[in-house]
Amino acid sequence: MRKFYIVFFIIFLLLNCKQLDRINPTDPKSSTYIGITYKGTFGNFNYLSDFVVKDEFLYCIDSLKEDCNKYDLSGKHEFGWFGAFTNPSGIDGDENYIYVINTSITTQSFVLIFDVITNPSTVYLVKQVSTNQGYKIAVDSSYFYIACSSTPDVYKYDKITGNLILDFPVIEGNCNSCLSRISAIEIYSGGKILVADSVLKKIVAFDTSGNFVKNIPLNFDIEGFAVKENTLIIPSYEGVYEISYESGNVIKKWGDFGEGNGKITAPAIIDFFGDKIYISNKTSIKYFAP
Repeated sequence: MRKFYIVFFIIFLLLNCKQLDRINPTDPKSSTYIGITYKGTFGNFNYLSDFVVKDEFLYCIDSLKEDCNKYDLSGKHEFGWFGAFTNPSGIDGDENYIYVINTSITTQSFVLIFDVITNPSTVYLVKQVSTNQGYKIAVDSSYFYIACSSTPDVYKYDKITGNLILDFPVIEGNCNSCLSRISAIEIYSGGKILVADSVLKKIVAFDTSGNFVKNIPLNFDIEGFAVKENTLIIPSYEGVYEISYESGNVIKKWGDFGEGNGKITAPAIIDFFGDKIYISNKTSIKYFAP
């Protein structure tokens, strides 16, 4: 009789604990489903240093293979090209061109410009910049902004001439406007340049003249982030945070528990197109959509 009660008790525990299973909220079967689903993984990179989504395509640079690959929004590989790159580390684009930060063995940085409309696999233009060890790049309608990693510097260049317009007066240290190690740079509507710092765990906003605007402190590590309207989307070790640019408050967090590829477990590069979100894990890209 005692064995019967023990077996009954174990069965009871198993049946009742089943409801405690934490299914990832990107799984439509989950009771905590957030309206976005893990769709799959694509790409085969040695080290995906950066990628950008432009005009319904993803352009991805691999700093070890020293190449660039183009994918459609579903992850289908369109084509790839190499031969123009030495240690590419940052990429961005506008309506017609893709801009790649390329650093030579002498640490001199160049911006390689590709015409994605007519001939994306051939360098359309090369802009040698005065920045050494340029790391990431962000592009607006008239300028491109280069962030350095060896020292926390941000430079503004004219897109047409390649001339240096401004060296942001960045201070290295631990004040509100200070930076230590830049991991990403993005452009926010209204002319704000947002810079992520992986050491100080924060995002600092400047205007296009280099003036400090605001500091958004984070309590987690950051590598990359995306800006969607007024929301900052940031992958982390704890999942994906969505944070209000205005208030700095967490709106929600997803991909933070459960099992399988839908779980986000590290800071990462991220970009989006409409309601589709793409997050890297260095050797491939995870794709989420409703």
